[in-house]
Amino acid sequence: MSYLIDWSNMSADGTSAVPGPGGEDVNVTVSTPQNSEGQEFRITSRPEWGGEALRADGGMSDITAAMSFDRPVSNISFELYDVDGHPCFDDRVSVVARNADGELVMPVFTSAGGHRIEGNSVESDRDAAEDGLSGAGEAGSVGVTIPGEIVSLEIVFAHGDSADRSGIIGISDMRFDDGGDGAAATAGDGIVEGSAGDDLIDLAYRGDPEGDRIDAGDAIFGRAGSDDDIVEAGAGNDTVAAGAGNDLLRGGAGDDLLRGEAGDDTIRGDAGESGSPATPAARESFEWDRAPDPDDGGAIDNGDAISGFSQDTGNATVTFSVLQSSGPAGASFQGSPQNVDGIDGGGEEVDALSSLSLTNSAPGARGVYALDFSTEARNVAFRINDIDNDGAAVVRAFDPSGAPIEVTLTGGAGVALTDEDGVSGAETARSLGGNEPDASPRHSVLVEIAGPVGRIEIEHEQFGEADSGINVTDVYFDAAPAAAAGGSDDTLIGGAGDDVLYGEDGRDSLSGDDGDDTLDGGAGDDTLVGGAGADRLTGGAGNDLLRGGDDADRFDGLNAGDTVLGGSGATPGTGVDYDQLDLSGSFGEGGFRLDNLRGDSDGNGFDGEVVYLGADGAETGRLTFENIENIIPCFTPGSLIATASGERLVEDLREGDRIITRDNGFQEIRWVGARRLGFRDLTRQPHLRPVLIRQGALGNGMPMRDMMVSPNHRVLVANDQTALYFEEREVLVAAKHLVNGSSITSVEALGACYIHFMFDHHEVVLSDGSWTESFQPGDYTLKGLGDAQRREIFALFPDLAETPALEGYRSARRTLKRHEAELLAR
Repeated sequence: MSYLIDWSNMSADGTSAVPGPGGEDVNVTVSTPQNSEGQEFRITSRPEWGGEALRADGGMSDITAAMSFDRPVSNISFELYDVDGHPCFDDRVSVVARNADGELVMPVFTSAGGHRIEGNSVESDRDAAEDGLSGAGEAGSVGVTIPGEIVSLEIVFAHGDSADRSGIIGISDMRFDDGGDGAAATAGDGIVEGSAGDDLIDLAYRGDPEGDRIDAGDAIFGRAGSDDDIVEAGAGNDTVAAGAGNDLLRGGAGDDLLRGEAGDDTIRGDAGESGSPATPAARESFEWDRAPDPDDGGAIDNGDAISGFSQDTGNATVTFSVLQSSGPAGASFQGSPQNVDGIDGGGEEVDALSSLSLTNSAPGARGVYALDFSTEARNVAFRINDIDNDGAAVVRAFDPSGAPIEVTLTGGAGVALTDEDGVSGAETARSLGGNEPDASPRHSVLVEIAGPVGRIEIEHEQFGEADSGINVTDVYFDAAPAAAAGGSDDTLIGGAGDDVLYGEDGRDSLSGDDGDDTLDGGAGDDTLVGGAGADRLTGGAGNDLLRGGDDADRFDGLNAGDTVLGGSGATPGTGVDYDQLDLSGSFGEGGFRLDNLRGDSDGNGFDGEVVYLGADGAETGRLTFENIENIIPCFTPGSLIATASGERLVEDLREGDRIITRDNGFQEIRWVGARRLGFRDLTRQPHLRPVLIRQGALGNGMPMRDMMVSPNHRVLVANDQTALYFEEREVLVAAKHLVNGSSITSVEALGACYIHFMFDHHEVVLSDGSWTESFQPGDYTLKGLGDAQRREIFALFPDLAETPALEGYRSARRTLKRHEAELLAR
């Protein structure tokens, strides 16, 4: 039951009956005592306040308006007018509400800007006021809502911290509910819960069963009593605006819009149901004979004009539109026979009697037409027929983010195909003359677009005197796979602060906005936008679009089909444009390689592609990247070293660790050093590229697993050949001298990390089940240590160039030169 305190019918002092819709009154007692300066609240009228309001002219001491109710009431809401700041005054208003047990019930303030909220008080922001964000009338007003049941209310008008007097405020009419309609403010469980329907969960939301509210100062977990809300939106297509505080938002089932707004928020979409398979892509068609008749909306007739319409193809909605028409150019339906050879109908017979006829009848006449897909399309196929006389057709395609993508044209003998737009592949088909029927293969072009496609544009131009008419067949494509059951297509927006966003299942859109954000797309074809700040974007499974935005961003969790756009901007004064592509753990069965590598648009990074390879070395897919300043290597240290406590990763070794050596038992490590080389380093210094030694390449099953070493790192070779050629049963051979192009190869890596450790003496240690050397930095003039290794050591660890030679630090074995190692290879 709803009630209204209407100040035009009330007294500023005394008890008045406030009628309810069912005839049940609530008696409200109002008290407005004078302060020490003789000032008090009084009922007055101001046009900008919409009529009567309870008004106080401020001063240097507090002014109070008190109200009491003869029974509990709930959900009071009203407006505070003109809470502003000025060089001469500063307004502060406290709202003190209590329930029947005398407990404080916190209000919720909805600020229009230019205010600071602290607990149950709201104060003008002097800095914002000077910028014009807070002032008289609407700009300085503050909404107030008090959830739960109360029996008394005090509004205390005082001056703030920035001045010693207050200005003027007004209190609007008040609405409230009968106490039975509200929820007790103290009964909350700390979680704002949505219903099974489509909810709007914001400052005004009152649907939580326990009375929890957004930004009501009712947090139970973490910072108790703060605005750090936990929101469980539940089923349905929900919209959540979490306001201030460090909030945790969970969307649940349905396609949700989740906004963290201010604070450092964590936002999750829908995790979906484990084990639910994705719906496979369906072959669908956009059909011209299903266009609405322009006269009566029924079946379209031959020759009827087509100006624009949308068509539901099953899992997608495709919209046809006319973007531009200059000169005598037109579009209409045509039912004459068409060439449909080569169009993949996915088991459906391609309709040869359905086409869009585009006509021009003057030199220079031109029309541009578009097909927009509501969900990404792949493997698009159609034909453009009858490109004869003086006609030309141009086909351009764009992915769902609007970036241009490749179009493949296969033309008959009567057309010339050219690439004129800078995107890989020919997109323009120009007639070589002649005039033949629509179905002639000579003047037909098969259009194929792998995608993903968000839009296709078809441009028709007449470049000579002969009129031109072309025909576009029905368009066939694969609709994007549906999200897994239980998954959903969510939109997550972090807002200001350092936010963490998880898309989970479905085709999600994640936007970090300002701050150093973490975005994780999860499964599905997601769009991640970092915004300003040093963001981390993790693609996850699916074909994802990742945009870093300004500043230093890091991209990981990548795979074939992803597009990574690092961005070229930096926040002035605080940011730096240094984006990193982390390909650790991102490779095909046969590895990958870089392709089309080139300098980026601003000259400080790279554009290019990562080509993923199958076990047979064939390409399985590509990742495209732009504006990347550093490519983090795919190879991690990973080698296992035999120690006194078992095998340990080389990157985990520290000084003092006891290592098994071939000659001297357990020896303690005296020094550990590491150097990471990025793609730029290896490009400038190709002699530092790593060498991959495959499992078993050194004989007798050694190494036990694939091993990556620096090119001059030496491995122990012991066999009859070494004894025969060098009178030594065991020798050390640099890895680069063992390269054979098959089991031992030099790798054009995106980067590498070399880790070395040193003992009191040069030792041979067990690494990945094979014997290799420890680091030898000592007397570089000793026989067996060549210039190549010296140069490598200095390049990797420049500080050691000045280190005095260690007395007696000799090589543990004879080291073979290149020509000697070649004898072993033969």
